[in-house]
Amino acid sequence: MLIGLLIVYYTVILCRGIYKHKSKIVFQTLKIRIMGIIKNYQSKGSVKVTFSHPVSAANGAKTVQVLGDFNNWDGKTAPKMKKGKDEFSTVIELSAGQKYEFRYLIDNTQWDNDFSADGYVSSPYPGITNSVVVLDAVVATPA
Repeated sequence: MLIGLLIVYYTVILCRGIYKHKSKIVFQTLKIRIMGIIKNYQSKGSVKVTFSHPVSAANGAKTVQVLGDFNNWDGKTAPKMKKGKDEFSTVIELSAGQKYEFRYLIDNTQWDNDFSADGYVSSPYPGITNSVVVLDAVVATPA
């Protein structure tokens, strides 16, 4: 059965401690957001993929772009990711049943991989790997 939305981007709440305060039990929590890739499968055989890159990993960057097989690694046509409080993000519609190599280009000078990619492969450049996003084929279910 095909799940319509596969979420790799999620929020984790970790209990750091429990203590008693004025006769009440208080939970002290630490909230951690883990950036990643969201795959939203469409009925027409495509997938809307949300790519996100943490602001904290971009070291004060002004722009982040996602380049890959899907845009011929062309920085001129690659979308600039929208900067939010915690992340840069963009949505790209891709064909299902494919694997795509990609990387993030930060301020047009520095490359970075996605830490939650589906995999990594060697690039044509020695010692450099590309991130990979794998999009399963959409299988129609009988009515």
